[in-house]
Amino acid sequence: MITTPRMVGRTLYQTMSEWITPPTFEAADAELDRLLNESYTKAKTILQRNRAALDALIEMLLEKNTVRGDEVRQVVERLGDANDLAIRNAQRSEFL
Repeated sequence: MITTPRMVGRTLYQTMSEWITPPTFEAADAELDRLLNESYTKAKTILQRNRAALDALIEMLLEKNTVRGDEVRQVVERLGDANDLAIRNAQRSEFL
């Protein structure tokens, strides 16, 4: 099987096998690009909404060099976006 390295999205590499047809690869490449862009936008939006918690964590790290998980949780619960926290708590309860 001969493989060719291909660029997928902006920085992710994937190996394309010769048995994958170009239309199939192009469809998969387009879908992966869509998913990456969607995930990037979602992550950026969450970080923007939770900027106060992010800034507080940065300050803690600059002061202490190490932050424990319980400290992170306290900051996020105190300063994080209420809707994001509700979503997180609902998702956590599904897995418990």
